[in-house]
Amino acid sequence: MKAGFALVFGLSASMLLLSVAAPLLDASGRHAYSHGIRELMAGSCHQLPSRSIYLSGYPMAVCARCFGIYLGLAVAALAYPLLSKRGIGIPVWVAPVAAIPIALDGVSQLIGLRESFNALRLLTGFVFAAPLPLYLIEPIDQAWERFFRLMRK
Repeated sequence: MKAGFALVFGLSASMLLLSVAAPLLDASGRHAYSHGIRELMAGSCHQLPSRSIYLSGYPMAVCARCFGIYLGLAVAALAYPLLSKRGIGIPVWVAPVAAIPIALDGVSQLIGLRESFNALRLLTGFVFAAPLPLYLIEPIDQAWERFFRLMRK
């Protein structure tokens, strides 16, 4: 397993698992553990309950948009080995275009034009994040290999 894949998939999958674990821990009465997870993840998300997906009657540890971002990262990281093996690349312009929906959704809500909803937050987060592993994994692998070459000298 390459370092880039392990890093991108490992971190995004961990964030997904923690996001889901918090409400399930709350539902089973393990509030201290859930609180710990929420505190850990507070630096990466506002965690507003009104903008979160609920499981077992409790909000996830991140909002729907952040959950979509982690989901997009994890799914694309899983697809990366298959795509790279087939020589399928992704044009550089895809990332900025993928950022347009999340920007429009977030900014239009921020300035009071409309109120977003969780399904749209989840979708725009996913669309924004999905191209990123396709740009990140190979450079991380290259940096890791350069680091180990330097360490062997």
